[in-house]
Amino acid sequence: MADASRAAYGNVLIEPPVSGITVTTGTNVSVSSSGQGTVAGETLWMVTATGTGAGPTNNFEINLPVASEAFSAKDVAIEIYTPNISKMERMVIYVGTTGYAKFASHSISTAIVPTTQSPFAINGLTAYFVHEILWTKSGFTHPLGDLDCTQCKLRVYVSNGNTLTIGLRSIRAGAMRKKARLAITADDGYSSFVRMGMPILQEYGLKSTMSIIYITVGTPGYASLSQLGAYVAAGNECIPHGPNHPTTLGTGNLFTAWATNTERLADVIACRDYLLENGLTSEWGAKCYIWPQGKYAETVTDLSFLELMLDNGFSVGRTSDGPNATYHMQKNNGLSTRNLQLLCGPVIGHTWTSSGTEAANIANISSYINDVAAAGGDGTLTLHRVVGPDAAAQQTQISSNRLRELCVAIKAQVDAGNLDVVLYSEFAR
Repeated sequence: MADASRAAYGNVLIEPPVSGITVTTGTNVSVSSSGQGTVAGETLWMVTATGTGAGPTNNFEINLPVASEAFSAKDVAIEIYTPNISKMERMVIYVGTTGYAKFASHSISTAIVPTTQSPFAINGLTAYFVHEILWTKSGFTHPLGDLDCTQCKLRVYVSNGNTLTIGLRSIRAGAMRKKARLAITADDGYSSFVRMGMPILQEYGLKSTMSIIYITVGTPGYASLSQLGAYVAAGNECIPHGPNHPTTLGTGNLFTAWATNTERLADVIACRDYLLENGLTSEWGAKCYIWPQGKYAETVTDLSFLELMLDNGFSVGRTSDGPNATYHMQKNNGLSTRNLQLLCGPVIGHTWTSSGTEAANIANISSYINDVAAAGGDGTLTLHRVVGPDAAAQQTQISSNRLRELCVAIKAQVDAGNLDVVLYSEFAR
């Protein structure tokens, strides 16, 4: 499963074939099996447990082998597999010195309820990222990155009566140590983004990526082929979007527009090929996809289309769910190439709600940009249509003055050396 074109970041604490794990249990949980198991051809450590009573002892711990040499753990990337993540009440990651005399912990209790549009909470192989500001320290006050950690464990809570199967694939420390990356994406291919949005971004030296519904190119409100060509010639790129149904013309998503995975894949590939044939994307852009309405699966238990996308060369994708206050970034280079989370990347905004709340909305997005920059993560800002000053009146619109505010926030982090603004296809490299 290794991808020679993409070097994984961070210090490996555990990875396939996973071995040497010990599992300990609380009094209100029963572990029926614990040992190596095969998932997608890889050896993970699989645990099946049932909650038998109330918390806080309704948990079991997956303990990694004690490291022979200390490691720094300012941040970690955790890859887990579970066929039904909703059976998990919460999960706590610990890193610490020998015997956990000093340790840091973080409880993952949100982003664990699966939907067909949200990142992270995915039934299958997924991931969570814990960066510096999320940790709770115990026994020390200095930066976590300075702590000489030798131990790591996951404490998994299972509600009374639930049975959970979970597999640990990998944990990497320091996966987010590289400089942060931010991709600015503009969905649907609206002409207003080319005519209003791109010039504002260019004032600040910022590149961007448009996701294109190719069947709407040149129709009213959408950029023409010549406009898209000029956009790409200016240092930007286009990547596939949809749906490209001849009747609905971009309305809905792949699962409302088409009845079968065969038809859905044909839609995606046709859009990719259109962009390649017209010189609007690169070999890396052709590996990207922006999910219409953020919807990547028909049901939370049927993730076959995600697997099909991976099988057909698509390696990164993006949802459109509103940003989670805690989990709004990832680091693609910290994940295995078959991790479904690669195709379900989070966003940090933007969605317009009302004139009265837009100032706070922009402030929140700016704070998320700062979070990404501080953590060294990968973040994605999503835009659609750009209108005049304070003229936004729909979810998919942003006022030009508000876009400028975001540009100022982004440029400040770029100038400080904390952040690179990249084409979305950089996430596929």
